[in-house]
Amino acid sequence: MTKRLRTGFLSYASADRARVDRFLDIMGPRCLTLRDVTIELWRDRAIVAGERWEEEIMSALERADFGLLCVSPSFLASPYVTDVELPRLMTGDRIVIPFALEPLDLSLLDLRGLEALQIFHLDAARGRRRSFADCKEVNELHFCDELLRQIVRRLAVRAA
Repeated sequence: MTKRLRTGFLSYASADRARVDRFLDIMGPRCLTLRDVTIELWRDRAIVAGERWEEEIMSALERADFGLLCVSPSFLASPYVTDVELPRLMTGDRIVIPFALEPLDLSLLDLRGLEALQIFHLDAARGRRRSFADCKEVNELHFCDELLRQIVRRLAVRAA
């Protein structure tokens, strides 16, 4: 049986690059070793010198099966994310999966149109919900595993 390839567009603020790199160090191998599907996460680091960066981003946005949003205060404050990437990802019936890269006080923040979407947090003891930044060591692994389960579930529902 041939596994289906699904592409996700990873949207994040450049200020969060170090934390996103850590997230991808964990998530990347997991996406490539799933039983029924292979998930490729595209991000702007795939753009090589000399390419027209904005054209490459627009092309990747169009090709993506889903958007994976690394939500943080920097993400919500980024004009490129909020004015360019989010409107394109949120149009039509595309799957958009936001997750809390950093702790978020949802009652205080302007979520830039994400209010209607469930933002993934790792459920922890005593009802506490953790962002990726809240997790250390083994909990980073749990965060990525649970997020990946939910991504696969969303993709499977769409394919059905």
